[in-house]
Amino acid sequence: WRAVEFGNKHDVLLAQALGYEFLGENTVNAGDWQKALEYAACEREIAQRLHSRERLSWTYLVTSLAYMASCDLELAEREIREGKALAESIGEQRLTLLLTGFLAIMLADLGRFDEALKIAWENYHSAEALGLLYSRNEGRRCLAHVLFKQGELDETLRLCDEIRELLSEGKSRITHLWLGPLHIEALFLSGRREEASQRLVGYE
Repeated sequence: WRAVEFGNKHDVLLAQALGYEFLGENTVNAGDWQKALEYAACEREIAQRLHSRERLSWTYLVTSLAYMASCDLELAEREIREGKALAESIGEQRLTLLLTGFLAIMLADLGRFDEALKIAWENYHSAEALGLLYSRNEGRRCLAHVLFKQGELDETLRLCDEIRELLSEGKSRITHLWLGPLHIEALFLSGRREEASQRLVGYE
């Protein structure tokens, strides 16, 4: 709230927008999807006043995650595709990769495996080319999710291990948070129950 309060006090719209972005991301990860959508709406209104397509584009990350988490997949797909198109049009590669990965996950959850796998592999290679650690981890995580949904447990676990190895080079609380359930379930279904239990304790 500090950024929002600062922006309100000094009439700095950019500070307000950034504050609402952080609030939206934090609340969606905390499971308060409705509040996250409210924060995203506030940021969109400010982005329109700023005439900032960059600020507007990042609101789609929060709305996409919120609709996915609340299982409103029709709205989630709309937000992902609109946000992805906007991000691509302004050259925002990080956001493009994030939204593309979420699209692959959502399509896999809907059983549209061929489309999901094609998008996930393309996203993986694009993330590798960009070279950012977070993007590389997310490329692997999204691909692992799609493969898991197809029953490819060995490949899923291989990618999870690669992510854990990459994370040793730096810290990413969000990647740990999102990877945990997938990795634990894949270990459990592979018969590695003791290891799954250890991971669960560490995740909690």
